[in-house]
Formats: sequence, structure tokens, C-alpha cells
Amino acid sequence: MVDHQRRRADRAVEVAQTEGGDLVFKVSDDVLGGLGTEAFQLLIITSLFAAILTFHNNVARYLSHWAAKGCCGRDWDIRTRSAGRR
Repeated sequence: MVDHQRRRADRAVEVAQTEGGDLVFKVSDDVLGGLGTEAFQLLIITSLFAAILTFHNNVARYLSHWAAKGCCGRDWDIRTRSAGRR
């Protein structure tokens, strides 16, 4: 059992050098199979979208708060604008 683990560890360096950025997906393909790897990729893309959306929401929240306090100037606060006037 230990010898088998040692051979896999020696092969890990070789696989990491040949696969490069796809190492995680190569390992998941070997362990989980094709369907598991596709689900893994979908979860990664979904989590990246959620992170971008969260970042955008936080930036909008802080800019809105600062504009309401007058830190960004009157042009940033849409609540102080009247219809047709700027």
C-alpha cells in the first residue's frame, strides 16, 4: 500500500508539470469521472458569478451611502435629483 502511494506521489509532480492550470480538473476527472468534473466546473463558474455579483452589490451600496452623505458630490446622489433637472 505504501509503495502504491509513493508511485502516485511521484507521478503527481509529472502530472502537475504536464497539465499546468488544468491540474485540478485532471485530478477530479481521475477521481470523480467526467460527470463529476463537469459538475465541479459548473459549481466553480456559479461561485465566480456569485462573487462578482456580491462585489458589485457592495460597491453600489457604499457609493449610495457616501453619495447620500454628500461625500461624492450631488451628482452621485440620485435621490436628490428632481425629474428633468440635474
